[in-house]
Amino acid sequence: MSEAPQAGTVPIPSEELAADHLAAGLGRKVAAGAAWMVGLRTAFRFIGLISTLVLVRLLAPQDFGLAALASMAYAMLDVASDVSINLALVQMRDPTRAHYDTAWTLVVLRGFVIAAIMIVTAPLMAEFLAEPRVERMIYVLSFAPILQGFENVGLIEYQRDLRFDRIFWYQLVSKVASFLIVIPAAIVLQNYWALVLGAFAARFITIPLSYAIHPFRPRFSLRAFGDLFDFSKWLFVTNMLTMVDSYLMTLLLGRTAGAAAVGTFQVANQIASLPASEVAAPVRRPIYAGYAKVKDDTAALRIQIVSGFGFVMLLVIPMSVGLAAACELVQRLGLGAKWEDAAPIVALCAMYALFDAIGQFTHNIYLVRGEQKRFVRIMAGNIALRVTLVIVAGVYGGVLWAVAALAGTALLNAVMWFAKLLPLVGLRAREPFAVVWRSFAAAGAMAVTVRAAIYAWPPEHALGPLALQTLLVCGLGAVVHVTVQALLWLACGRPRGPEQQLLDQLPAVRRKVARFMPGGMARA
Repeated sequence: MSEAPQAGTVPIPSEELAADHLAAGLGRKVAAGAAWMVGLRTAFRFIGLISTLVLVRLLAPQDFGLAALASMAYAMLDVASDVSINLALVQMRDPTRAHYDTAWTLVVLRGFVIAAIMIVTAPLMAEFLAEPRVERMIYVLSFAPILQGFENVGLIEYQRDLRFDRIFWYQLVSKVASFLIVIPAAIVLQNYWALVLGAFAARFITIPLSYAIHPFRPRFSLRAFGDLFDFSKWLFVTNMLTMVDSYLMTLLLGRTAGAAAVGTFQVANQIASLPASEVAAPVRRPIYAGYAKVKDDTAALRIQIVSGFGFVMLLVIPMSVGLAAACELVQRLGLGAKWEDAAPIVALCAMYALFDAIGQFTHNIYLVRGEQKRFVRIMAGNIALRVTLVIVAGVYGGVLWAVAALAGTALLNAVMWFAKLLPLVGLRAREPFAVVWRSFAAAGAMAVTVRAAIYAWPPEHALGPLALQTLLVCGLGAVVHVTVQALLWLACGRPRGPEQQLLDQLPAVRRKVARFMPGGMARA
C-alpha cells in the first residue's frame, strides 16, 4: 500500500520522473560517446602531428602545395554534395532495410558523380592554376570518392546505438593505416605522389574492414529515396551555405586586407579554435544520437539539451577564454616573434570560436525536430549578416576589425539560434543560462587573473623562461577558474548541473585509466 504524500509537499508528476530517469541514463551514454569522440580527435591530432614532422623532412614545401591544390577540388565537391544521409538514418525511429540500402546506393552514386566531375574539370583546374601536374593528380584522386562510397552503411547502427567505442577503433585503424602508407611512400617516392596516395590508399584496408566488423550487407536499391530526400534536401542547402561560410570568408579577407593578413588570420584562428574543434565539434555527434533517441519525448529532450549544453560549455568556456586572456604568451610560445601581430587576432578568434560553438550546439536540435527549413532560413540570414559586416569592417578597419566582426556576428548568431530554438522545445531562456553562468563567471575571474599576471610579468623572450612563465600563468588561471566555479556551485546548493555530471564521470575515468597502469589488467 502506497503512502500518502506528506503535508506541504508537491508530488512530482510521474512523466517528469520518467523523463528525468531516461535522460539521466541516456546522458551517461552520450557522455561516454563524447569521451570516445574527443579521444579520437586527440589521437588524430597526435598521429597527424607525427606524420607532419616526418613528412616535412622527406618532402619539399612545393609537394605540400601541389597536394593541397589538387585536393581542393575534391574537398569543395565533397562539402557541396554532402546530403548527410547518416543524419537521416540516425534520427529515424525505425529505419528499414530499404532505407539502409537506399542510403548506401545514394552514397555510391554520389562518389561516382564527384569522380566524374573531377575528371572532366581536371584540365580546367590545371589551366586555371597554371600547374599542369595538378591534372594528373586530380585524375588519381578521383578514386577517393568512389572507394569511400562503398563503405558499409551498417556502421551507422553503431551511432544509433551510441556504440562510439566501435566507431573510435574503426576510424583509428583508418588513420593509422594512412600513416603507415604515406610515410613509406614518401621515403620511396620522395615527391608529392606520396601525399596523393596517402589521401585514399588506406581505404583499400578500411572499406573491407567495415564489412568485417558489421554484418550488414547492403544491396543496390532506391526504394526509400523519397523518405531520405525529404530529410536531406535541406541539408544539401545547408552544406552549400557551409561551403560559402568556410571558403568565402578567406577570400573576403584576402580581398580587403591582403595575403599576409589572411595568413596571419588562418594560423591564429587554427590555434584559437582548438577548444571548439577538439572538444565541442566531436561531442556533437554522440549528442545528436542522444537527441534522436528522445526526439518524440519533449520532456526528456529538454533535459538532454540543458545537460548537454552545460557539460560542453563547462569544458569549452575556460579553454577559449583562457586562450584569449593569454594571447601574448600563446603567440610568443607557439608562433614566435615574427608573428607578433597575431596576439590580438588569437584573442578575437578564441571568442569567435566560442560563440560559434554555442550557436552550433543548437543545430542538431533543429534537425531532430524536423525543422530543416527554418534552420536553413536562419543560417542564410546569419551568413548574409556576417559577410556584410566583415566586408565593411575589413574595408574601413583592416584585418583586426574584420576578425572582430567575425566574433561579433558569432555572438549575434548564437543569440538568434537559441531565440528561435527555445519555443520549439518549450525551454525558457533561464534554463540553459542556469547551467552556464557559473562557467562564464569563473572564466571571467580567470581572465582578470591572467591579464594581471601578464601585466605584472611581461612575456619572456628566451624559450625556456617563456615556457615556464606560460606554465605558471596558465596554471594560476586554471586554479582560479576551478576554485571560483566550485565555490559558486556550492553556494548555489550543489544543483544537478555540469559540475555534478563531471564528478559522476570521474569514477569511470579512473577505472579506465587504471586498466592501462602497471598491474591494471590484473586488478580489472
